Amino acid sequence: MSPTAREVVEFMRAGKYGPGGAEFAPDAVYETPFGLPGEPRRFEGTDAINAHFARRGTDPLGEAMRTVEITERTATVHDTADPDVVVFELALAGTSKETGEPFAFVASLGVVTVHDGKIVHWRDFPNFVAAAETTGALPQLAAMLGA
Repeated sequence: MSPTAREVVEFMRAGKYGPGGAEFAPDAVYETPFGLPGEPRRFEGTDAINAHFARRGTDPLGEAMRTVEITERTATVHDTADPDVVVFELALAGTSKETGEPFAFVASLGVVTVHDGKIVHWRDFPNFVAAAETTGALPQLAAMLGA
């Protein structure tokens, strides 16, 4: 039996991607309607989606996230009238590697559609401001917004 939309979000929360975890369908769409200026906001197909996530990990905000240790990922999942669609809030908590200060923030809101156990559409609303504030990267975010 294929994973449900709720189970796929739980895999995402746990960082479980690939076979048996959160997987994108070959023709999946990932969107960030409130994305950063100058960046694409729609990615179609697994190659484009994976390339986007790889780039996101090396941009100034991705680099800044390496300055924190995430010790808790919480996904609050909200069912919809369509069993293939869920809305979720992903919260992160942990400590700064530099100062030892604790942090907690809602990192993203998302709407995920799953068919046959694979993500076919994900509208992601990442919280860039809270991530930048938590990691001390507000100047980098400001520069990215000015691009």
